[in-house]
Amino acid sequence: MLHTNSSATPIFHRKNTEPTAPVIYFRLPLNSGIFAAMKMIPTLFRHAWLKFVRSKALGHAGLVGGSLIAEAYPEGNVLAIGLGFLVFYFVTELLVRYFFQKFPVPGVRPYLVLPVPRKAIANTMLLRSFLSVWSVMPWFLAVPMYFSLVSEAGSTTVTAGYFIFVAGATLLSNYLAFAMVAVRTQKITAFAILAAAVLILWLEFTGRAGLAGPIGAAVLSVLQTPVLWPAFLLMPFLVFLYLRDHLAKSLGEESIREFDRKFRFNAGFGIFGKYGTVGQLVDLEVRLILRSKRARQYFVTSIIFLALPLVHLSDLSDAAFPVLLLVAFLLTGIATLNHGQLALSWNSLHFDFLLTRARSIEQVFLAKYYVLALFCVLTYLISLPYCFFVPGLFFASTVMLLINATVSAMVYLWLAAVSSLRVDPDEGSAFSMSGFGVMHYVIIIPIVAVPILLFVAGKLISGDALGAAFIAGFGIALLLLHKKIMALIASVFAGNRYRLGAVMRDK
Repeated sequence: MLHTNSSATPIFHRKNTEPTAPVIYFRLPLNSGIFAAMKMIPTLFRHAWLKFVRSKALGHAGLVGGSLIAEAYPEGNVLAIGLGFLVFYFVTELLVRYFFQKFPVPGVRPYLVLPVPRKAIANTMLLRSFLSVWSVMPWFLAVPMYFSLVSEAGSTTVTAGYFIFVAGATLLSNYLAFAMVAVRTQKITAFAILAAAVLILWLEFTGRAGLAGPIGAAVLSVLQTPVLWPAFLLMPFLVFLYLRDHLAKSLGEESIREFDRKFRFNAGFGIFGKYGTVGQLVDLEVRLILRSKRARQYFVTSIIFLALPLVHLSDLSDAAFPVLLLVAFLLTGIATLNHGQLALSWNSLHFDFLLTRARSIEQVFLAKYYVLALFCVLTYLISLPYCFFVPGLFFASTVMLLINATVSAMVYLWLAAVSSLRVDPDEGSAFSMSGFGVMHYVIIIPIVAVPILLFVAGKLISGDALGAAFIAGFGIALLLLHKKIMALIASVFAGNRYRLGAVMRDK
């Protein structure tokens, strides 16, 4: 509210010679709108909280879990089965943490050059890794389950053991996922854990094995025995000690550069960055495709091409097996054929930079090979629905996937090592022939000739099945030898790198 007071003494004056100016001031009543709004804030928060706790998601997560389990398993132990499903949640959380949780590794990098004890750095990393939203999420399920299951069916002893179990399982999930990511020497162990987790979940939720009851009964028996409660905390503690010693030793032996290489996936690389330098290069190649106009158009065109068989489904259902092999060759290899023909040309603008980095050219070719092979797998998966209409196409696509992921990709990479031309990645693909030479058209002959000769040889001996077996066997053999083949291609490139570098610099 605005008021004036002409009789008030002015704040600034000059020897009282000037007339007194009216003083303008504001008076804000305590019952004004702003105070009313502030009073409403707690009420609004309360309404939001009530909406959250009354939501179906939270109710289905645990508050009505007991009744749902009782309806699904009328003759079973509701508490034991509920604990079994809680174990399955933590198994699922382990998988999610492994693939998506970002561990606080880059934050400790500045301390590697300082005289800071390595165990202190390792402890900091491990403790900070637990302070994340992933460690809070289990309680949104565990607490409602307590009210719907444990508090009704369990005693005070079971209640205390239940919360110790949830805390220990959360710790174990966090540090086990961290160990599977950080300890590179235990890749087989990490793969075995992931495979076992997926197998357990698959067996349970497909109904092939009722594991929830037995697993929950085992957990319940431990909850009812206070002497065994420390086992819930002992397991994550042992993983913590192992991981701390491993990190402290690694930080003491590895340089900062090696440390960056090991954990670079946390610093902005994609899903492949955690697999070392080659994985980082794969991520960079994928980014190049997404950011380059021409490479992006090639990829989109390849995906659109996969819709072509829809026009000829009726004809394909009666087609001979060699025709299906030809269709499968195009479906599983179109993206590789499009992108692979300019494998090194995509790097024209930074070709010298690529050659002067602290990584071997063999790693560059290996990364490009993996990208081309991934293209084959991607187009193979996208085209799988056609197999419901043309059953023989599944076998043909699987066979030609092995050929395209080996022969097609490797031949194009050899071509890149011998004859690559400069292209502008930002220009469109329509009516653009930059980057193409005579070799790019001739090279398709050996790519097509290899599966034809293998199939004809097998067909003459026995039939179509043996011809397909020859193709698949040849592809598997090349797949097993892909690293040695990439090393040979890299050696070919080493003899041509200066000539190719001059071509890339020539505008």
